[in-house]
Amino acid sequence: MSKKRLLTIILSLILVLGTLVSVSAHNTHDNYMYYEHTAYDNSYSQYLNYKHDVNYLAYEYQHTLEIYMYYSNYTDNSVINPYFAYDDSHLFYAYIQRINKLSESPEWIQMYAYERWAAIALTPEEMAAMSTETLLRATMENPVMVYLFASNSLHRAFQGVYDINPGLRELSNRNDFGDAFIHRYTTIIQYSHNYQHDTNSRLAQPLTIPIMEIVMAQPKIHRNISAEQATKIVESFVEKRTNEMTKCGMPYAFIKAIAEIEQRTAFDSYIPIQIETFQGLWTQIRTPRWSPVWAIATHNIQDWTNAQLTQINNEIRSLHPSATILRNASRRYNCHSFALHNRNLPNNIWLQGFDMYPFFRDGSLIRAGSTPMNGDIIDWFASDHTGVVFNVNHQGGILVDSKWGELPLMRHLSHDVPPIYSTFY
Repeated sequence: MSKKRLLTIILSLILVLGTLVSVSAHNTHDNYMYYEHTAYDNSYSQYLNYKHDVNYLAYEYQHTLEIYMYYSNYTDNSVINPYFAYDDSHLFYAYIQRINKLSESPEWIQMYAYERWAAIALTPEEMAAMSTETLLRATMENPVMVYLFASNSLHRAFQGVYDINPGLRELSNRNDFGDAFIHRYTTIIQYSHNYQHDTNSRLAQPLTIPIMEIVMAQPKIHRNISAEQATKIVESFVEKRTNEMTKCGMPYAFIKAIAEIEQRTAFDSYIPIQIETFQGLWTQIRTPRWSPVWAIATHNIQDWTNAQLTQINNEIRSLHPSATILRNASRRYNCHSFALHNRNLPNNIWLQGFDMYPFFRDGSLIRAGSTPMNGDIIDWFASDHTGVVFNVNHQGGILVDSKWGELPLMRHLSHDVPPIYSTFY
């Protein structure tokens, strides 16, 4: 073999080996980067599943952040996961983990409702450690916030929830609450399909946006916001009703909450109150003795989405494990309509508390005395709530069927009710 041919072969082998080394190095780099990405995803997933104790949660958050930031140095990091927008999110997840552990414990079902509310409330230590944005998120996702929809009045419901959720009281005293609310509200994205727990700080539970809107409408909450902040909130409110990516399907909450408040609010000059658009139109029904009663016809209002129904059912079952959901939540009829007008479906009539008086005036309702019978109407007289007695002697108590505002139709013991019925008045 000539030297020239031998040299050609050697050069060819060198080129081939060089290519193999290059490919091997490239693949090693890809696998390494992919491994880092996989490590980030797995750690994040485990973190969000609340599988670790509180101390390790804090460590794992920092570890995950380091991996993500290291990985982002080698990739396109133009889109940063907003989960890392503030550095105390681990406190939120630790709080959620505490709630989950409590609600799954054997002691949970033995508690009275008011004991459960106290057990899952944020502690002073938890609130002191949280930034206002994290406190806002934890407060809005406390399960008791579902009670905002348990009354005939959003304002009355808020008063009851305010009494049992210390996070609301703490938020109202924080000077940076307005900025934190605007940041959260303007960047949040609503789940619109299958309900699952929040796995990203921008993805909200199905009820979070209407809950935030009801809360912000209350004067004791928005008393410290500026006119500029109020404008930003209203602009975002409008955006959420017109942008297909951020629609939450509950435009009535903010406007209805504002309309119910007698004193001026920070939003009066920004939003024209057209409550009929969201709650229905006035109509008349009749008592059994044919007296006319003013009521609200709700045929055309938008009811809960499937995702919102799922969250409502989950929260109510957890907060009231001894009660039974008889019928899904609905915004189209309330407790008075169920007890006094129509106990079947469809029911598209909403009766306010003051609309009950014609039933008493014409004798359609009479006081039964201190010993009820099955089928009697029971009235939480100070709380604008009625129900129908199902069993007068159930485990030593009275079992009642009642519709909890916009929440489900429930079968429950007479004392096992939302706080608006038992603690506000």
